[in-house]
Order: sequence, then C-alpha cells, then structure tokens
Amino acid sequence: MSTTATLTLRKIDCLDDPNLYAWLDLYESSFPPEQRVPVSVHLRTIQSRMQADENQAWCISADCDGQFVGMAQVAWFPEEQTAYLGYLAVRPDLQGQGLGSLLYHRLLDDLSAYQARLLLFDVECPTMSRRDEDRDLDWRRIRFYQRMGVGLLRGLYYSWGELPLLQYLMAHPLAANLSTEDVLISARKVITTFGSTLIPEPGYPRVELVFF
Repeated sequence: MSTTATLTLRKIDCLDDPNLYAWLDLYESSFPPEQRVPVSVHLRTIQSRMQADENQAWCISADCDGQFVGMAQVAWFPEEQTAYLGYLAVRPDLQGQGLGSLLYHRLLDDLSAYQARLLLFDVECPTMSRRDEDRDLDWRRIRFYQRMGVGLLRGLYYSWGELPLLQYLMAHPLAANLSTEDVLISARKVITTFGSTLIPEPGYPRVELVFF
C-alpha cells in the first residue's frame, strides 16, 4: 500500500462499528499482556461515547482508502490541554511503508483542533530488556519518535502496574516555550489518573528532555 493513499482517522463510537474487531485484534497482537489493559476498558470507553459526546478517551481507527490499516487509543485532559497516547499500531503486513509515521502525524493534526499543548506516551525502557535484540528494538522505537520532534524524559521512570513495570515517558511539546518543568507538572497530573507515578532514574542527577 502506498503512503500516498489518503489516511483518515476515525473515532470508534459504537459497538457495531465495522472496524471494531480488527481494532481489538491488532491491539491484542501488538502489545504484550503486561502492557495491555483489559479489552472491557476499551469497550466501556466506546459505550461512554455512545452516551455522551464529552467523553475524553478515544479508540481510533486508521483507514487508507476505506481499508483498516492501524489503531490508536488516546485520552484527552482538557484542563492540562494534554493528550496521552496509550497505544498506536499498524497492521503487521503493512509495516515498513511509513504508515506509522503518517498515522502519528495525522494524530497530531487532529489534536490541533483541541489546541493541545502536549502529547505524552510511555515506551519500553531499553535498560530493562534482557536480550540485546530487544534493547536495540527499544532504542530504535525511541529514536523513531525523537526524529519526529518527541523528547525522551531522562532522569525519571514511568512506574505503573502491580509489578511495577518501569518504562520511559516521552513528551511531544506542541506549544511554543514549554519548559521541562511545564512538561513535568502536566505529566504528573495526568499519570496519577492512571494510578501511575514518576520515580527517579538512578545515575541521573537532574531531569531533562532529550531530543534526537
């Protein structure tokens, strides 16, 4: 599939959406169990959209010329003018064609309608991976986002779950003159709603956003 095809993003807002099953299949196959929330969480998100337009979490279907090609899940925090990207994936048979980058930039375009100041998301921490190939993959993913203007928050781990799972937090400033402290203030407010926290990363005396 050519990346010159028209890519559109659409919020899934009913349980009989024709792409819902494909969305859920891609979600479950793209992320390991420890990084997934129950499918029921997404179904309740869609049900709440059916009942009230002010719902601030979205299950998003990505389509090219009417064909399902990818998925995303985003939570919106209007008081902070901040979005949190929970999940983003492209169909395995269509990877390597630039659709991931296209999907991400299309998402940024849509967020501009909400006057978003910041986009946050977590990624696997390479130092936590045991195998060399996993560490290499983790760094490639981080650098992929850094090339698109996203900063890696060094000096802190994003901690969530019962284990807990330690990951890195990435931040894409969408408004001019956002400082690292501005990012931290919004990040702490947002992630506490997930029951998560930021904890110090050993070896880093200060927190900084590292860009490519």
